[in-house]
Amino acid sequence: MSPARLTGKTMVVRADADSRMGSGHVLRCLALGQAWQDAGGRALFLMAPAPPALKTRLLSEGMEVLALEASPGGGKIEWHRGELFPLIGFVITNSRLPAGQLIKVYNGRAEIENRIKQGKNALRWDKTSCQGFEANLARLKIGVLAYNLLHMIRQFYVWSEEVKRSMDWLIKRLIKLGARVSYHARRWYVQVASAFPLAHHYRSVLAWGP
Repeated sequence: MSPARLTGKTMVVRADADSRMGSGHVLRCLALGQAWQDAGGRALFLMAPAPPALKTRLLSEGMEVLALEASPGGGKIEWHRGELFPLIGFVITNSRLPAGQLIKVYNGRAEIENRIKQGKNALRWDKTSCQGFEANLARLKIGVLAYNLLHMIRQFYVWSEEVKRSMDWLIKRLIKLGARVSYHARRWYVQVASAFPLAHHYRSVLAWGP
């Protein structure tokens, strides 16, 4: 976008920082604000009370900072299990959805972000080792398919568990292990050691019964 098109336009950034959550998000937004200013625009940071050093840094970079009467991380919507009402702050958006629908969409993002993080950490969705775009796209699609299969196993077949198993646990305990796989009489057989402690999960997944 050319400087002429951004002259007089304001970008509003809602970000917080403290000793608990760190300042990485604010500093990344600072880079966006600098690029916006270089293009002729104006950047305004809306923040809960921030560390003095960070506020000084923002002001020295030419940013405008407006303090909010809110706790750090409070400018969002969260609905925790067991609570009657959601914790509602505010949402700054350019979406034209009705307020009720926007809140419903925004409130569902937390689970999506957790699943993306699981896919990156356990299945390396962010690894693009192939040279071509199509090959990397195919690799990502295979990774998403693998995640969906693992999630199905975790949700429906890992039974009699008190905790929700992670993707990494499923891969290391049920996928990456020594076993003999054979095909006979139109059936696949997975043979593991008789002392394997998680054999009941295999019986459940392969529909052999508990």
